[in-house]
Amino acid sequence: MHLSNAPTSDCTLASFTTVDLSFRWKAMKNLEVFGSVQNLFDKVAPLDPLTYGGMSYNPMDASGAIGRYFKVGLKYQFK
Repeated sequence: MHLSNAPTSDCTLASFTTVDLSFRWKAMKNLEVFGSVQNLFDKVAPLDPLTYGGMSYNPMDASGAIGRYFKVGLKYQFK
């Protein structure tokens, strides 16, 4: 029996590595600055178009799928 969505032995993806950075800085007694950079070098995730969209596959779950992004925030405690 042949299934059209069965895995094949020739389905391989190259490995890739991403670099993430984060920081936290106590700028003043009650003020903290924090942030992060995800996928610092904007590495593109490998994609096999034959298996893209396969059962239970969500491309947004993989590192590199959305590229580089930044987060920055402030935390102030009133006392």
